[in-house]
This record gives sequence, C-alpha cells and structure tokens, in this order.
Amino acid sequence: MYGLYKSELEEFKDKVETLTDYDNKIWEELKNFWYKVQHQVNDRNLFREHAASLRERTNGLFDKLKQLKKNLESEFETKSKTYLNDFSKELNEIEGKIDQGLGLSPLFEDLKRLQYKIKNIHFTKDDRKEIWDKIDGAFKIIKEKRGSQYEANASQGTARLQKRYEGLIGAIQKMQKSIQIDQKDLDFVLQGSKTWISNGGSPCRSP
Repeated sequence: MYGLYKSELEEFKDKVETLTDYDNKIWEELKNFWYKVQHQVNDRNLFREHAASLRERTNGLFDKLKQLKKNLESEFETKSKTYLNDFSKELNEIEGKIDQGLGLSPLFEDLKRLQYKIKNIHFTKDDRKEIWDKIDGAFKIIKEKRGSQYEANASQGTARLQKRYEGLIGAIQKMQKSIQIDQKDLDFVLQGSKTWISNGGSPCRSP
C-alpha cells in the first residue's frame, strides 16, 4: 500500500513542478489523496515511518501550491489596485464637473456607464467597496444638487408669478381709478342735464 501511495504522490509531484500558476483542482486532488492516506494511518494499515514519509512529501507539495496561490493573490491585488486607480481618476473628473455645476443629467449618465463597466472588473473586496462607495457618494451629490436646482427653479417661478400677479393687480387698480374718474365726469354731465331740463332748458340763474 505504501508503494501505491508513493507512486501516486510522484505523479502529484510531476504535476505540481510543471505548474506556473496556482491550480485549485490539483490542490483539491492532493487534499483527497491525503485524506485517503490519513484514513489508512488511522486504521493502522501503514507503518508509522511510511506514514511520516508520505506526510513530509505531501506537505512539501502543499507548500509549493501555497506559494503559487500567494503569488496569484499578490498579482490579483496589484491588478485590483491598478483598476481602482484608473477608475478613481475617471470618477474624480466626473466629480470635478459636478462641483463646477455642469450639466447634471449627462454626468448622471456618465456615472451609470462607469458603474456598468466596474461590474465586470475583478477587484479585491476592499477595493470594490471603496470604488462603489465613491460612486454612491457622487450619485448622492448629483441628487442633492438636482433637488437644490428644483427648489431654486420653483422659487424663481413663484417669484415670476408673484410679479405677474402684482402687475395685474396694479393694472386693475389703474383701470378702476380711470373708471372712477370717468364715472365722476359722467355723473357731472348727467347732473347738469337734469338741472337744465328742470329749468325748462334755460341756463341756471342765480337768485
């Protein structure tokens, strides 16, 4: 049995030594191999020295796989930071335009496009959270500015309506004054006509 496991371990050694990148499949296969060996050790089907030899060689292969995994993770973290920096620069440009008060609707669409691109990028957990938090913050700023603009526009609209209202009231008051003057003139004329008729059409004379 020791010879069988030793031969199988040699095959694993050949696979691991040819790897240039971490392979999770081989990691899982090696784990299953060791479970089998451990089971035989627990059942006392292997001599202690044989089990120790297999354990030492298996651990050596695990160490090589761990180093490959560490290299892969380091490369992944480096790429993630590069992506984070690139997208942060793009986001900073959008935020600068937002601060300048440029067109908010186009900038809102720019943020949505940036958000869509980021969905397909592989970030570390921390880097993804950082860029998403920045994008969420930019969306909130745009929404706040939109609300402020709406309130300002509404206020301006109210002011314009108030001025129109005041102008109409002023025009009505002027018309009313003009009507009152015309009415006084008309009353004066009518009163004169009545006096003339009562005097038989003669001018009114003083006693």
